[in-house]
Amino acid sequence: MIIDSERWIWDSWYVQEGDRHHAFFLAAPRSLGDPELRHENAVVGHAVSRDLRDWQHLPDALAPGRPGRFDDRAIWTGSIVRHGDVWRMFYTGIGVDAGPARQRIGQAVSDDLVHWKRVSSDPLVVADPRWYSTFDRDGVEAFRDPWVFRHTDGLWHMLITATDRYGHGCVGHATSDNLLTWTVEAPLTSRSGFDQLEVLQIARVGGSNVLFFSCQAHDVHVDTVEPRTGVYSARADTPLGPYYLERAEPIGLDGIASVAPVVGDSATALVSAYILWEATRFGLPKSLVARMIGNIGVDWAVGSIPVIGTIFDIAFKANRRNLDLLHEHLEERLAKAGR
Repeated sequence: MIIDSERWIWDSWYVQEGDRHHAFFLAAPRSLGDPELRHENAVVGHAVSRDLRDWQHLPDALAPGRPGRFDDRAIWTGSIVRHGDVWRMFYTGIGVDAGPARQRIGQAVSDDLVHWKRVSSDPLVVADPRWYSTFDRDGVEAFRDPWVFRHTDGLWHMLITATDRYGHGCVGHATSDNLLTWTVEAPLTSRSGFDQLEVLQIARVGGSNVLFFSCQAHDVHVDTVEPRTGVYSARADTPLGPYYLERAEPIGLDGIASVAPVVGDSATALVSAYILWEATRFGLPKSLVARMIGNIGVDWAVGSIPVIGTIFDIAFKANRRNLDLLHEHLEERLAKAGR
C-alpha cells in the first residue's frame, strides 16, 4: 500500500518494467487543510515496488509547468504507453488562467520512467467545438483522463473524459499514427445520460470487450442504471464501441470474480486473505479484524448459492468493505500522527 503521511494520494496508473512495478498517482499536500483544494494543487507522484506490497517513493514524476503554460496550475490523471525505447505519459493539464474549468492534454517522455520531459509547452490535444463543450463557448471544457492504446487498425487511439454538445458526459476520442500528432474525432457516445464518464479504460473480460469508467451517484440519469458512486462496467462490441451504457453496472471485485467459476472464486479468496494479512501487518485492532472476517464469512455463505450468490456478491462486496475499514483506520492513524 502506498502511504504518504504529508500528502493526499488519489487517482493512480501503473507500468511494469522488468521486475519493478511503477505507480504514478496524483498527490497534493495535506497542509492545504481542505481536501477539495487538492485538485488545483496536484502533481504526479511516483513509487516503485517489486512485490506490489512494499513501495518506495521516488521524486515526483511531473509538476505543473512554468508560468504561462497550459499546465501551470496542476497536473491531473493520465496514462503511459511504451513505443520503442521511449515511455510516453499522456496527462491532463490545468492552467492558472481558467483553473479546472479548462482541461487540456499534454505529453511527457522518459527513457527510464523516472526523469520526464515535456514534448511541448502547448497542449497536445484539445476539445473540438464541433463535438465537445469548450471553455470559450460554454464556460467549461471537460477534456481529461487520456487513456491510450493501439488498436487493430494500426492507429493509436485515445479515450477521453469529455462533455458533448448536449451537456452529457461522453467518451471523447482522438487518433494518431505517431503518438505526437493527434486528430480529435467525434465522441464515441452521444446523449449518454451520465454527467461524466471518468478515467475510461477498455479491457477484455471473459472474451468480451468491457468499458470501465467511474462517476458519482448524482451523475447517473439513466433509468436502467443503478446510481452509485464508484466504478462501472458496460459491455462493448469493440474497443471503440458501441458501448451499452444503458446497461452499465456498478462493480466490485467480488461480483466480477463470481461470474468466472473456480478461477473467480479462487481470486476473490486470495484477495480476501491478502487484505486480512495487510490488516494484521498494519496492526489493526482485533475488533476490526473480526469484522473483516465476519464480512468474508457472510459473503462466502450466501455466495455459495448459485445465481443468488452472484447477485449478493455484487451487492455486498466483502473485500471492498474490508478495504474501506483498513483505509479508514490508516487515515485516522495518520491524522493523529499529524497532530
